[in-house]
Amino acid sequence: MHDLSAISKEASINPLSEDKLIAPFWLAPARRGDCNALREFYTACLPAVTRLSARLLRNPQEMEDVVQSTFVAAFRALPKFRGESSVQTWVLRIAYNEAMSLLRKRKGQCYLSLEEMSAPEELAGTIERLALEQALARLSVEHRAILSLYYWEQLSCEQMAQILDISVSAVKMRLARARESLRRLYEE
Repeated sequence: MHDLSAISKEASINPLSEDKLIAPFWLAPARRGDCNALREFYTACLPAVTRLSARLLRNPQEMEDVVQSTFVAAFRALPKFRGESSVQTWVLRIAYNEAMSLLRKRKGQCYLSLEEMSAPEELAGTIERLALEQALARLSVEHRAILSLYYWEQLSCEQMAQILDISVSAVKMRLARARESLRRLYEE
């Protein structure tokens, strides 16, 4: 098994652009277990996996556990990656599954703090931030996930459908419901 802590330190020093996720040069060597390519894979995917995990889980230790288990699962499954989706979509699906598995085990409500994520620019005021934080905290995990994938990860409905393992029309319906729930909770 590869040392994730060593890779993590280097990933924070030498971050890659998101463009590398579209047509990654490191995919073939990473599938063969090349350490440098696995480091590139980890570095390229770490920011998106961390953001999604932070939005779904409030506890920093649980977030770190999900990030680590995501990459352990991804490293093990990488040789079987078929390329039917982008690497980013595939890894975010693994991260989503890991987070949801943890939440099911915990069986408690997870709350999201704006201190752990950046709010949209138009809601930067203190009162608005507090109202948004309270509204987001009261949303279901599924609604937080769909809003995070759409607004913060800026994924398409097709990519979200692959990650959530639902149809595109179901993504659109959930997104509309999540927006409505957030709007209603925000206005309360």
